[in-house]
Amino acid sequence: QINKLADNNEPFFIAVGFQKPHLPFVAPKKYWDMYDRSQVQLAGYQKWARGTVKLVYNNNGEMRSYTDIPESFDQNGLINIDKQRELIHGYYACVSYIDAQVGKILKAVKENNLLENTTIVLWGDHGWHLGDHGQWAKHSNFEQATRSPLIIVDPETKKNNFNSSPTEFIDVFPTLVELSSLKSPDHLQGKSLVTLLNGKSKVKDYAISQYPRGNVMGYALRNDRYRYVAWYKNRYSINEQDIIIKELYDYKSDPDETVNIVGIEKALAEEFQSSLNNFFEKQSNEKNKFKATQKIERSKESNNSNNVNSSINLLKNPGFENGTQGWNVNKGCPIYSVNNNARSGESALRFEGTRCGVFQNINGLKPNTEYKVTAYMKSENNEAVLLKVRFYGGEDITRRYNKSEYGEVTVTFKTGPENTSARIALLKYVAGATGRSWFDDLSVVEVGYNSTAKNNNSSTTKNLLNNSGFENGTKGWNKGKGCPINAVNNNSRSGNNALMFEGTKCGVFQKLSGLKPNTTYKVSAYIKSENNEAGLLKVRFYGGKDITRRYNKSEYGEVTATFKTGPENTSARIALLKYVDGGTGRTWFDDLSVIELGTQLVSEEKPIREILTEKNYDNFYFGATISSSQLDTDVEKILANNFNMTVPENAVKQSVVHPDPDTWDWTKIDAILDMAKENDLSVRLHGPISPQSSGWAKHDDRKPVDLENIMNEFLIEQCKRFNNHPNVKWMDVVNETITRDGEWFGPKKGVTEWENPWTIIGSDNDKNSTPIYISRSFEIAQKYAPNINLVFNQHGGMEEVMWERVKETIMYLKDKGLRVDGIGWQAHLSSRMKYGENEIQYLSDLIDWSHQNNLEFHITEMDYKIFGEVTKQKQEIQAKAYSDVLKTLLSKKNNGLVTFNTWGIVDRVGIHTDKSRFIFDLAGNPKLAYYKMKNILEETNSDL
Repeated sequence: QINKLADNNEPFFIAVGFQKPHLPFVAPKKYWDMYDRSQVQLAGYQKWARGTVKLVYNNNGEMRSYTDIPESFDQNGLINIDKQRELIHGYYACVSYIDAQVGKILKAVKENNLLENTTIVLWGDHGWHLGDHGQWAKHSNFEQATRSPLIIVDPETKKNNFNSSPTEFIDVFPTLVELSSLKSPDHLQGKSLVTLLNGKSKVKDYAISQYPRGNVMGYALRNDRYRYVAWYKNRYSINEQDIIIKELYDYKSDPDETVNIVGIEKALAEEFQSSLNNFFEKQSNEKNKFKATQKIERSKESNNSNNVNSSINLLKNPGFENGTQGWNVNKGCPIYSVNNNARSGESALRFEGTRCGVFQNINGLKPNTEYKVTAYMKSENNEAVLLKVRFYGGEDITRRYNKSEYGEVTVTFKTGPENTSARIALLKYVAGATGRSWFDDLSVVEVGYNSTAKNNNSSTTKNLLNNSGFENGTKGWNKGKGCPINAVNNNSRSGNNALMFEGTKCGVFQKLSGLKPNTTYKVSAYIKSENNEAGLLKVRFYGGKDITRRYNKSEYGEVTATFKTGPENTSARIALLKYVDGGTGRTWFDDLSVIELGTQLVSEEKPIREILTEKNYDNFYFGATISSSQLDTDVEKILANNFNMTVPENAVKQSVVHPDPDTWDWTKIDAILDMAKENDLSVRLHGPISPQSSGWAKHDDRKPVDLENIMNEFLIEQCKRFNNHPNVKWMDVVNETITRDGEWFGPKKGVTEWENPWTIIGSDNDKNSTPIYISRSFEIAQKYAPNINLVFNQHGGMEEVMWERVKETIMYLKDKGLRVDGIGWQAHLSSRMKYGENEIQYLSDLIDWSHQNNLEFHITEMDYKIFGEVTKQKQEIQAKAYSDVLKTLLSKKNNGLVTFNTWGIVDRVGIHTDKSRFIFDLAGNPKLAYYKMKNILEETNSDL
C-alpha cells in the first residue's frame, strides 16, 4: 500500500493497527527463541497496595478465560512462578514480533524516499499488567494499565526529546493537524504536542483516564509525579459526595504503587479532587454548549405532520445517501443503494431476490432505557421484508411488511441493566422470492430512561438457560466428543425429554451471556445415574474458581450451586459432565435452571467492626463462621469488615483433617488461620470430639480401645499444633454430648447417620455415668493446649433437663481437677421453634450460672431458618430473635466474657446453609437482622 501511495506523489495518510501483544500470546517461534525464559524477570511487587480495597483490582477474568490459566493460580491468588515466566516470555515474543512488523513499514517508507517528509506516530492503546499487584491484562486504573508509549517522528524536528509529562490519546489528532500545516478545528479537546517536540516541558498539567468496575466508575488524574483516583458509586455520577474510595500514589518515592497515601497527603488529595471537579464542570459546560449549537436531526416527513420526532437519530447513514456505508452487508442476494424509488432524499436500499440482509450495531446506548426503531419499507409480489432488533438485552423482535407502497413499521425495545448496544437488521428470507424490496428513512431514537430498584427483596425467577429441559433435543447446548449423548423421551423428570449419557467421558455445555457483574446466580439441575457413576454439574468462567457438584444415585435428585460473577464478568459456562473411569452406565439430566438472586450493593455505611473498635467493648467478641472455600472472596471481606472473631466451619473437624487412617490434611485450617492473622481476628477452633467424626472411625465393629486411640491421636495433634497460635483463643473440646431429653447422645448403626460413637469407649462411675470420652478429652486439652480456653459446646434449645445435665457434667469435670473455661450454646433457631420470653429468661439465667461458676459463655453457631416463603414479617421475627440473643449477652458482659458467633456469613444453597438463615443475603447484602444488631451495638454503653 505504501508503494502504491508513493507512486502518486500526493500527500497521504495511512493508519496501521496491530493486535499484538494482546492475548493470546502467539508469535512465530523465532521470536520466542530471542529470550531465555529462565532469565525472565518477574514483577517485583505482587501484592495489593497498602490502604486499598478489592474494588480497585480486577479479578484477572480475561486471563481466567483461557483454559490453562485457572489451574495456575495458587492459594494466594497469584499465578504460579513457572506460568508467570511463560506468560511474560510470550509477551516479549509478541512485542518483538510486532516490532518486526513496524520495521517492515519503516523499511517501505525509507525505500520510497519518504522518510524525510513523513510524520510517523507510534503508540499503544493501553498498558498491560504482567503480575504487578497480582494483576494481569489491563482492566484497572493503575499506572501499568493506563500508561502507554507515544513516539512521534517529525522530519522538521532536528533534536531528539524524551518527555515524561502527561499527554493523552486525544492529543494525537491535533498534533498531526499542526504538523500537516492544516487548520485545527475549534472544538477539539486535545492539545497539539508540537511544542513538546521543540523542547517545551509540558502542554497540560495532568492526563485523565477512567475505568469502570461493575456499576462503579474510577477516574484518575496523573501529573508528572502523582496519580489520584476517585471511585464513584454510580458510573453516571460526578458528584463528589458519591465517592466511595480514593487513591493517591507518589511515583517519585514509590514507583511500584505499594502504598496508597491518600490518608497521609490529605491536602494534596483535595487539590487533585478540586482539579477533577473543575474538569467535570468544564466537560459539562462543553457538552451543553455543543448540544445547543448542533442541529438536531429530526425524523423525515411522516404521514402525520403533528407526530414530529425531535430526538437524535442514532443510526449512521439511515437513508442510504452514502451507499451502504455504516451498514454490514451479508452474503446473499444483490444489495444496492439506488437513486430511484427513494421515499425521501436521493437514495434507498434495494434487495433483489431473497436471502438478503444488512445490519448496523449501535453502541453507547443507556442501560434500562427504551428506544424506538422506525423504518419505511416496500416490496414486490407480496414478499415480506423484516425489521429485526437483536442483542439489546432481551429476546429478538421482528416486524414484517409486504406491501408495494412504502409503509412505516415501528418497534420499541428496552436495553437490559448491563446492555449498552443493540443490532438493527433489515432482512428478507422468502423461499423462492424473485421480487425487489426497498428500505428508506430508518431511525433509532431514545424514548426514555427507566430506572430499576436493586434488591427490592424480589429477585427475578426467569430461567436464563435455553432448552433447559431438553424438549428441543440438544439445541442450545454444545456437545463434547466422547460417549453417545441424546435427548430421550423416557426417564424424564418432567415434560417429555431428558438428556442421557451412555458410558463415560461425556459432556455438554451452554454459555450464558448478558449476566450482570458482581451478581449472584443460582444453578439447579436434576440428575440420576446407574451403577453409582456420578454425573457432574459444573460452573466455569464466571470470574471465580470452577464449581462442581456431583450426584450418583439411581433416583432423580437436585444439585444446586450459587456463583457470583466478577466485577468484569458478564458470562458463565454451565456444563454437564461425566468422567468415571470405566463407567458403562447411563446418566440422565433434566430440569436445569439458572436464576438471578441479586447484586451486592456498594455501601458507605460504617461496618460493625468499626463500631466494636470505637466502643472498645470489654469481655465481648462478635464473630462469624467461615468456610475455607470462602477465602479470597467477598465473604472474607464481609467477615473482616464486620467481625472481630471467627470460627472455621469444618476445616478442623476430624472428618476433614483425618479423613482416613493414613491421611492428615491441615491445609484448610491453616489457610483460615492465616486469614485470621492477617485480619486480626480471634479464633475459636471447632474441631471437637463429637458426632462430626470420620466415617472410618464410626465403623460398627470398632472396639473401645480402638476408638480411644483414634480420639487421643486426633485431639492431641490438634492441641499441639495450635496451642501457641497467637489468634487461637478458644477451642470446642466436646460438642453435642447430650440430647434434648437429657440423655447421653450415642452411636447408631452404619456410618452415614448423625451419631456419636465415642460413648462406646465406656463410662465413669459417677452418678450420671458420664462417658469416659468427655473427661478424657478435657484431660488431653488441659495437658496439650494450656494456652487455649476450653469450651463445652452444646446444641438444642433451652430445654431445662438438657442444661441441668450439662451443668452437672461441667461441675463433675471441675471436681476432677479438669479445666473447663466456658459453655457454648449453638443457638440454631427457626420459625418452627418456640423461642420467646421464657426462653430468653432461661438463657439469661444460664449465662448468670456460667459467670457465677467462673465460666465464659459463648453463642457458638447462631442462625435462624425461615421455612416457607421469606416474607417481611418473617424477616422481622428473625431479626428480633438475633437481636434478643445479642442484647441478653451484652447485658451480662460485665460479669464475665461473652461471645456471639453466627454459623455463617452469607446465605448459601445447601441443607446446612439454606432457608435465608444468616444476616447477609445470597448476594452479600445486609439483612434486617444485621441492621437490628448493628443498632444494638451502637446504642449499648460499652462502659456498663
